[in-house]
Amino acid sequence: MNNRDIRNYVKKVERILKMLHIGRSFQFAFFTGLMLAVALLFVSRLFVLPYYEFYAYAAGTTVLIGWLLLSLKGLPTVQQAVQELDRFTPHNQLLTVWKLTEHNKLAEELTSKTAQTIPYSYQLFRKERKVWLRPKWLIGAVISAALMLLLLVFPSNLQNQANDVEKELELVEELKKEIDDIKKQAESEMVKKEVEALNATIEEKENPEDILKEIVKNKKNWN
Repeated sequence: MNNRDIRNYVKKVERILKMLHIGRSFQFAFFTGLMLAVALLFVSRLFVLPYYEFYAYAAGTTVLIGWLLLSLKGLPTVQQAVQELDRFTPHNQLLTVWKLTEHNKLAEELTSKTAQTIPYSYQLFRKERKVWLRPKWLIGAVISAALMLLLLVFPSNLQNQANDVEKELELVEELKKEIDDIKKQAESEMVKKEVEALNATIEEKENPEDILKEIVKNKKNWN
């Protein structure tokens, strides 16, 4: 065995440490994202908030992705892998060899001896119990997911109103597109002016229901 073999085992340990780190980070991020989504769903039951489901999903997903990206900064390094594997190597041989810069007989012998020992050190590292799962975060995620499901299945009256407003807003957008098409195809200057006036009126109104009434009334006049 040689230095390459030592580096290969260090790389294996580094990969395992990174998987541990990412797995734990994902569990926490998943729990936090679900909690935020549940909190927003609770808040949306207090007043009419169109697209409340979208905001809840978006907030939860943003937290999940954001936390995972932040956790990448704390990924275990090669040096951490060396230190971890050295715990299972006698007399800190791995750390000593890793820092060696000289090329002499003593350094070669120490490197050779460490290379022979390192497979056993790696096996001991693999056998050591590793905490892959975080029960508190997983239980919290399960509870949050159950709450989220209940909140979605049984919406409040205000959330039902918000869903109605969503449909009205979508209908308004469709009708606005139709009005734009009418303006483009209109041959009469009077119709064009009426369309422009309607658009100005629509911009002033905030209630989707009022906007719909105004659009429908004017469309009847044009038909």
